[in-house]
Amino acid sequence: MDWRLRGPTYWCFPASLGRPVPAAVQVRPDTGPGRFTSSVSSFGKQSVRWRWHDRIVARRIEKLAGKIDIVHTWPTGACETLKAAVRLGIPTVLERPNANTRFAMEVVQEECNRLGVILPADHEHAYDAEKLQREEEEYGLATKLLCPSDFVIKTFLDKGYAKTRLARHIYGFDERVYYPESKSRDTKRGLTILFVGVCAVRKGVHFALEAWLKSPACEDGTFLIAGEFLPDYRQKLAAMLSHPSVKVLGHRNDVPETHADERWF
Repeated sequence: MDWRLRGPTYWCFPASLGRPVPAAVQVRPDTGPGRFTSSVSSFGKQSVRWRWHDRIVARRIEKLAGKIDIVHTWPTGACETLKAAVRLGIPTVLERPNANTRFAMEVVQEECNRLGVILPADHEHAYDAEKLQREEEEYGLATKLLCPSDFVIKTFLDKGYAKTRLARHIYGFDERVYYPESKSRDTKRGLTILFVGVCAVRKGVHFALEAWLKSPACEDGTFLIAGEFLPDYRQKLAAMLSHPSVKVLGHRNDVPETHADERWF
């Protein structure tokens, strides 16, 4: 969670910090030297951890009353923060990195039923009444919902949310890390596709595999999959994953290197 003070200063209050941030950003994580570590092991269920973090940030907002222009939050751990901002009259935005959660839970369950895949109870899009109630409360509290695609906007409109409460924005990338090949591509080389992400039903990896294997591209090309599979899902896709043109790389921490690795090309 982060917000901007009047002037050039940006504040970021995350649960913890995983990488350096620009010098202009002042960071106050929950964890650190001399602080109680609010880890999953400390509090058990992850939702409890996020609620603890939410309360910490809400108290910090109260102390900064009159100094904050706007509050930016992320889902599942923002209710108390948003309530504090509402009390103080501060506009808020809630990031929506995925579709409307009720829609996502419904659609993923329908597709799992079709495929015969059983989601673990703690899976991100398994039906969870408590999580759904909390996220929908956040939707109601936020001034604007930040939607990174027209599809995400549509899922909210279809659930009855006013268009005026939805703000379209876009995620970017670091062109210093991800960039085109420096040399000319061998025109005789087959098509290479790289999928990076959690290999979940909601990502539609099975649709991508079906399309790939129906295409002549699979005859001389390569379909790389960098990500972990839900075991039951992987079992259902075993026949397609065993095709010689498909390579399952597993979870990767070296995505930029994988992206540029000439072994695949």
